[in-house]
Amino acid sequence: EDFLQKLSTMLIKEYDIICMEDLQVKNMVKKS
Repeated sequence: EDFLQKLSTMLIKEYDIICMEDLQVKNMVKKS
């Protein structure tokens, strides 16, 4: 159970980072 919790937490963090980068890229595209 602990392992699954760690895994899901890791995935959420990774997903957050990907979303943030995706937003930054979209903003850059809008500006140019």
